[in-house]
Amino acid sequence: MIKVCLVNLGCSKNRVDSEAVLGLFQDKNRFEIVVDENDADVIIINTCAFIHDAEDESFDTIRYLETLNKKLIVLGCLVEKYHDELKKKFPKVDLFVGFKEFSHLSKDISNLLKIDDLNDYNIFDRIKEDNAFSIYLKIAEGCNHKCGFYIIPNLRGTYYSLPLDELVSYAEKAIKSGVKEI
Repeated sequence: MIKVCLVNLGCSKNRVDSEAVLGLFQDKNRFEIVVDENDADVIIINTCAFIHDAEDESFDTIRYLETLNKKLIVLGCLVEKYHDELKKKFPKVDLFVGFKEFSHLSKDISNLLKIDDLNDYNIFDRIKEDNAFSIYLKIAEGCNHKCGFYIIPNLRGTYYSLPLDELVSYAEKAIKSGVKEI
């Protein structure tokens, strides 16, 4: 059994992405999701690079988690912004995956862990907190405006909407599972 811990940093969009990353590990016969990184075999950090303080928090978290000598995967916006620099700065990290590379995340993690049949990354196939009263429903991603002061288009790509039928279906399932606020 592989024990997986996910450390989420940043905004509510990252929380949704992190829940979807945990969705890769839903097979309870092969994986256990743990809260304490000391109990984990694999630690996944979903980073933020929106503001300087968020970058510092991400760097500090990676630096600390490197000391635990576990399989370490760093995801998200910080990787999108500093991919090559991170590889040099944090040589103990086993895998870096930027947000725009999430489409092959399951393959990359499968290769790292030497396992087969990991679920595909799907924003609608999430593991939410048990008995969650409210959830976030991401309806769109990215931005088409390349303002000099706004980094989101560089980190998250151009604007696109998620399919309406899938959004409605996910919301209905969430309500049936007891969610009261979306």
